Amino acid sequence: MKNNPQFSYWEKSLMPSECDVCIVGGGFTGAWTAHYLSQMAPGLKIVILENQIASRGASTRNAGFLCYGSPSEVLEDMENMGTAKTRELILMRYSGLQQIKNTIPASAAQISWDGGCEIFTQDNPTLYERVMEQLEGINRLIESTTGQSPYTPLPNDQLPGGGKNGSKGIAIQGEGQIQPAKLLAYINNLNDSRGVSLCEGTAVNSIQNEDEHSVINTNRSLRIRSKKVLIATNGFFNRLYPGSNEVVPARNTVLLLKTPENFTLKGNYHAERGYIYFRSVDGMLLIGGGRHWLAEEEKGDEMRVNEELKSRLTQWAKENLFSRDTQLEEVMSWSGIIGTGSEKYPLLEWKDKNVLAAVRLSGMGVALSPVIARKAAVMLLQNR
Repeated sequence: MKNNPQFSYWEKSLMPSECDVCIVGGGFTGAWTAHYLSQMAPGLKIVILENQIASRGASTRNAGFLCYGSPSEVLEDMENMGTAKTRELILMRYSGLQQIKNTIPASAAQISWDGGCEIFTQDNPTLYERVMEQLEGINRLIESTTGQSPYTPLPNDQLPGGGKNGSKGIAIQGEGQIQPAKLLAYINNLNDSRGVSLCEGTAVNSIQNEDEHSVINTNRSLRIRSKKVLIATNGFFNRLYPGSNEVVPARNTVLLLKTPENFTLKGNYHAERGYIYFRSVDGMLLIGGGRHWLAEEEKGDEMRVNEELKSRLTQWAKENLFSRDTQLEEVMSWSGIIGTGSEKYPLLEWKDKNVLAAVRLSGMGVALSPVIARKAAVMLLQNR
């Protein structure tokens, strides 16, 4: 029997038909924007429409890192975007982390601030050399932005696996870990207490723009008239704007592996310009990324897990953290969809008189979303 997603008469009577701001996408950007809007303009009627139930494209499907960039990632950003834009990006990420720290109780979302580390394996020895040549300048750049000089070379014996196979490491100050689903739940609870309506399982099919309103058509025969609309779908942006080249969706794969002994590791760990990352979770190894190995294959917004990527991530862990014959048992795996583009800079712009887009967070949505959301909230209120 085909599933019928339509509302009953009773359900539909509880659904909003008009609002001041309709937010399309219930991940971090959408939730944080509702949070700031309801703070800045109490009484504003806000509706969030989210396609999925109890899950989000990347917000609840990431590795739970509170980070602003590993040394090699910052160096790559400087080379690709220039120093000025890199400084802006670091400031936004760092400011987002401070907003989380000041808004979310640590106990509410399992937040800890144990720092991080970037691992440089022997597979790419020149990367470590390039970073070390520029490390003083990178530290100066970040210190001028955040007041912190965060990167310090680590002795090999302090690295996971004891500097196995000649790997090197650089410590990162100011990073933390979080349970992302609990973070989103906490923000949603704050929003609910202020009267924000969250409609899950409701996909937006189209948006019709009128002079003073937009009409949002959904998959459940629900039509909402809204004065303003925020598109906060990030990696799924192209579903509403097909043919757009502003956002390129990409999958990030995450694996949870049981190790022979209880795996306890403090902090976040990055490798290969941030494309590989790992940490310990409940005595297990969480490792993710690797899409740079299969870049073209991993473009798209279908949440599936690539078996080859799982195999390569597992092998990477054996070679750099354990040994080749270590038995690593897969507990579970999943993928999340991020929004990337030709440049690693968020897209925050009006797509129409009434429609604002806040997307393309390039895998840094946990840190960037509070800052982008606050800016989006100001823009939506100024343009009323």
